[in-house]
Amino acid sequence: MSIEKGCKWYFPPLTKGIEEKNTTDSDEETLRNQSSVEALVRESIQNSLDVHDGSNNPVIMEFKLGSIKNPLEQIPNFMEIKKYIEGSRDYIFSEGYDDATFVFNPMLKFLDGHTEAFPYLCVADYNTIGMNHNRFKAFTSKGSSFKSNKGAGGSYGIGKAAYYMASKIRTILVSSMYKDENEEKHVYFEGFSKLTTNKVDDEMHYDKGYYDVNEAEPIDSTDYIPDEFKRKKVGTSVYVMGIDDSKESCGKLYNDIVRTVVRNFWLAILDERLQVVIDFEDDNTHSLIIDKNELSKIIESYNDYDIKSEYINPRPYYEAVVNAIEFKSKEDNPPAVYFVNNHETFGKAVFYLIKNEQRHDRYLKMRSPRMFVSLEKTEGKHGYNGVLVCYDKWNELLTYAEPPAHDSWEKKRILEKQNISEEDKDNAKNALELIHKWVYDCIVEYFKENSDNDVDFYGLKDLLYTDKDFDSDSHHSGSAPSNENGSSTNQEGLFGIASSKSIGVDGEPLKDSRPIASVTAVRPALAKRDENGNLLGKKRRKRHKVKPDPEHKPGTGSPMRESKNKKPGRYREIFNVAVRCFIPSGQEDRHLYTMVINSKKKIDKAMVEITTGAAIGTVEVPIAYSNKGTVKDNCICDIPLEEGNNILNFKFNDNISHSIKVATYEFK
Repeated sequence: MSIEKGCKWYFPPLTKGIEEKNTTDSDEETLRNQSSVEALVRESIQNSLDVHDGSNNPVIMEFKLGSIKNPLEQIPNFMEIKKYIEGSRDYIFSEGYDDATFVFNPMLKFLDGHTEAFPYLCVADYNTIGMNHNRFKAFTSKGSSFKSNKGAGGSYGIGKAAYYMASKIRTILVSSMYKDENEEKHVYFEGFSKLTTNKVDDEMHYDKGYYDVNEAEPIDSTDYIPDEFKRKKVGTSVYVMGIDDSKESCGKLYNDIVRTVVRNFWLAILDERLQVVIDFEDDNTHSLIIDKNELSKIIESYNDYDIKSEYINPRPYYEAVVNAIEFKSKEDNPPAVYFVNNHETFGKAVFYLIKNEQRHDRYLKMRSPRMFVSLEKTEGKHGYNGVLVCYDKWNELLTYAEPPAHDSWEKKRILEKQNISEEDKDNAKNALELIHKWVYDCIVEYFKENSDNDVDFYGLKDLLYTDKDFDSDSHHSGSAPSNENGSSTNQEGLFGIASSKSIGVDGEPLKDSRPIASVTAVRPALAKRDENGNLLGKKRRKRHKVKPDPEHKPGTGSPMRESKNKKPGRYREIFNVAVRCFIPSGQEDRHLYTMVINSKKKIDKAMVEITTGAAIGTVEVPIAYSNKGTVKDNCICDIPLEEGNNILNFKFNDNISHSIKVATYEFK
């Protein structure tokens, strides 16, 4: 029996003057540097924080997994989306877009595979104002955005694309309830699908479809809203239709939601402005309420850096806020402090600061929604992590410096703004410059009694952020020379991430990194080669050129060629690890390096090949000592690695502090 109450799909006929659409959506391209889950969580929570109802209660966000049983019987009209997907694929392919089958065939396969139960993810908010008619139309229309204030986070109105990105069939349903000034409740409901220009029954249709009872007009009566999608309280629910409901995918979705919430909104949760509920139907192991108390448990349970998922734990920044006391003077110099700026024009800003032992200097930027915007690295080696939160006029003006993805503050964005006055542009530029200068002044004032930057960490081990796990703040390609005394200079810390793709802070690709060092393991295999002597992989693609009769064969990790009679040989296999190399502060021997290798698996015999930096390029400086493995020239061989962190100490034979560039790689 159908539960649709007359709702059905309507794709408007394509008329003259309407541009045909292919498979690319500019809004989605704007968010493409984020995963679909990250984009969905960031954008949905940000939108909801912007429309808080003003009460003393926090915004409650709910991510609930549900399904509709027997969809061909219960929602037969909705399932007719299949013919429009087929119409999109066939028409776009006929127009020469070869990617049509890659885009639309998986959608059709998903529909065919979910005829017994159709899964969806409901993203709902509470203690919000809901959507009136204007806000509803703005949310569901391309390029429009109505926000509750000028400083609202999603001022571009592009974040709605995140919902479509998360759907296997690019389809969502939106249901909202709001109260007018007379406290009278109103409802709106409609479904939307973003495909491409399509041809169905010999008629051309627009790329966007509407699921309602009156051909592209939102439903404003509960009599025509399917019970499954009715709001019972003020607020908005967005149903992402078509979610991979396999056990493995549900587990990953749950973990991704939790981690994205914690990484981006920990301060909003800590300040009790936000509470997140995750409720996956029929799965108690994937249910959680993230509030202030649960937040601390989650942060403590995560590694500071998870190499497998590339997750960055905000622990040092969280600790900066929860441990900070107001800075008074240089004579009173606790390890965690905060500064307050009550600017006469721009209002309030707060900067939190906590010492660390890595000697890296960086801070997070946030505005009043308390959502992570970006990470700023500053030159110096004081050793701190900081959090900047901007309120009032700062908050409003800094929105003009953000790109559509809201992940940085850039002066050029202010200059490119078309819809603000020259006065606002000048104020925004001034605000951006002043806030950066103020943060710099705070850092100088806090550390000025330590002009040599040699901060005393004695007695602060329990509070300071340390190297015991792989922290997010060391997550960059790293190229840090050392001073003559062995301490690092004010350049980047000595750290690199070993993976098949080099990534930087916040997951951005590194364009200038190159393989300088490698960690390898040895395993038996038929090391086949082509007629030119090039070593081949399983798919017979070139790996690297084999040098004839090499003089240098460090340890058993050296490649061995296959003999003419095809007997098994041994070769080096590049594998993924995280590597951090540094000279610990306070160490007497200023030339003894510590290397931390984090491996995902146990390796019986690994090899590290170390190259130092120089003005003319790279130099292979011989290694004189290593506490593990055997040394051969600039290589350390036969290193036993356990799963997890492994500590390796080594020295060069020239007793000179070098710039060590560490970046591992993987052959494909």
